[in-house]
Amino acid sequence: MRGWLESEVGRCLNRLVAVRAPAELVIERLDFRAPGLSRQLNRLLSNMGRGFIEAKLKDLEERFGITCRKVIAA
Repeated sequence: MRGWLESEVGRCLNRLVAVRAPAELVIERLDFRAPGLSRQLNRLLSNMGRGFIEAKLKDLEERFGITCRKVIAA
């Protein structure tokens, strides 16, 4: 699952850069916790994929100069 998610996120971000060529990406900081789930499962859900998404955004900044701004979710 992790490998599939990592490749899909990378593919989508690469497509976004190829089609739109943005100068800046604005990312919402989303919270995926649910009160009915255990603490461990909530931690897994909130951290799943965060590392490789951060790495991909850093890669886009280094290669294309695209900045990333994180905002609080509306």
